[in-house]
Amino acid sequence: MFVSFFQYSSAVLVLVTAAAKLISALGAQGILHAPDPILGVSNRVLLMSFGILELTLVAALLGSEGRWFVFLLISMLGGQFLLYRTIFALGAYSRGCPCLGTIGEWLPMSERNIDLALWGIASWLCIGGAISCYLSFQNVAAVQAASESTASG
Repeated sequence: MFVSFFQYSSAVLVLVTAAAKLISALGAQGILHAPDPILGVSNRVLLMSFGILELTLVAALLGSEGRWFVFLLISMLGGQFLLYRTIFALGAYSRGCPCLGTIGEWLPMSERNIDLALWGIASWLCIGGAISCYLSFQNVAAVQAASESTASG
């Protein structure tokens, strides 16, 4: 039950963030040409790269029922988001994390509330992905054990 809920909820969340990144990357705002203060790559390249990566993970989530390694990848993505956001917060950069690109400017939420929502999404992906990975792996091990006992007995 948890694994299915996580699978579909995380697919929706990652799809939304991927779309925000890709739509923003196609814009003409000057900030897209500026380098990311942590990775040093232009914000446009960063948004495009992570948007495509996230779309790939959404396809993997929706195309693989309960595959533990897909959940491991989602957990790792969430962990990377948490690490990036932590470095950004500790670095006291002059602007907020560009995690949604310029779409964040269109939302009827304060920058603080968007930031809190993104912390929540990253935490959900990291922790929920790890739990789903564990549960899915346990399910695979149980099925294999049952299969082996049926074959030998």
